[in-house]
Amino acid sequence: MPKTADLTLCLDSGASDSKGFYCLNNQETQLLIMSSEIRKMLSDTINKQVRTGNPFHNAWVRIDEEDTPIAVGFLAKENYATARFDVPKHVLVIYKILAIVGAIAVSNNLKKIRLSLAVLLPYSEYGNVSDLESHLTYALSSFYFQDKKMSVIFKEIQCIPEGLGLYGLVPSIYGNDWVEGKALSVLMFGERNTSCLSFSDGAFRKAHSSTSDLGFHRLREILNEYRPGLKPELLGKVLPRLAFNECSTSSSLEPIEIDPNSTDLIWLANASGYKKKSDPEIIADAITQAKKECWFLLAEWLDKTFPPSASGLIVSGGASHFWRDNIYQKFKWIKIPRIKWFEELIPYLIEQFNLVGDDELDQQLTAYRLLDVYGYWCDITGRSVLPAKEEVNS
Repeated sequence: MPKTADLTLCLDSGASDSKGFYCLNNQETQLLIMSSEIRKMLSDTINKQVRTGNPFHNAWVRIDEEDTPIAVGFLAKENYATARFDVPKHVLVIYKILAIVGAIAVSNNLKKIRLSLAVLLPYSEYGNVSDLESHLTYALSSFYFQDKKMSVIFKEIQCIPEGLGLYGLVPSIYGNDWVEGKALSVLMFGERNTSCLSFSDGAFRKAHSSTSDLGFHRLREILNEYRPGLKPELLGKVLPRLAFNECSTSSSLEPIEIDPNSTDLIWLANASGYKKKSDPEIIADAITQAKKECWFLLAEWLDKTFPPSASGLIVSGGASHFWRDNIYQKFKWIKIPRIKWFEELIPYLIEQFNLVGDDELDQQLTAYRLLDVYGYWCDITGRSVLPAKEEVNS
């Protein structure tokens, strides 16, 4: 790799993970997944950390030399950082971009980078693109990654609302007839937000597009009222798994039953300090009640936002399968085959990018979280969604 490189980076800065794709000098696509945590840390605290050589695991940045270092990702997570829902994404993403670019530069021994950037933002923050661009232009011109001073040539930035990457995948996976002359909506269920984007014959419908702060974190807050002491990071791992059962891609309208005897729920109870024999059943009941309460809020928002005449629905996001039964019940007036989850792409993403996890289910959940940014990546780079030899049934 030469000392100078053109870096193309496409980033979805989620509240659970920062994820995206990048390539150097238009070569092979690389997958990027980093913990999303971010926090200020004293230099002395950073210096006494036991660190490996992986710059992605040891990322801290400063814009000006006298600034307090800001740890990003694994380093922040290991030092008790929590998700910052009080700070807009377009503010937090600045430090994440600096950390990612710095880690790529160090990993590849690059002296100079020319950056072309694409970012997904919640629809509610899409109007802040100009502010993001101006702040990034200043920050990238001179910043510190770890203790290395860096200067990046910032070539361009593109930005789209979260969910639009999914919409871009539709013709490749389900055919042009899904778009042409059709009313189509995209629902994105994330950790921080839930978003709806609507289209009619390819045209964006502003009146039926919105972002709510009713992300998956709200469910955990409600659940903590029913059963205190369940740690957010444990819930974030277990709750999607509980709903992602063998019929997770079916059109069942029946409510998902939380099995108190499931391995995941027993693990959650034990890891949270609930070790009585009855605790898993109590936690299962609490999850069911919290789910009802949170969906009631989501349904109210959907009643105000979702178009009454949609002929097709795309659903995705890290939390989407937890709401699968609610979604099918809510939108049963949409013919079931026209509610799609892009499950056809999941095996390809797992194999192509060697997705890892504790088991096959973790790999699948990771792949679903990548769909939106993968669609955007294919759009900005002109790369095929699937290899030409692949045939995917619509």
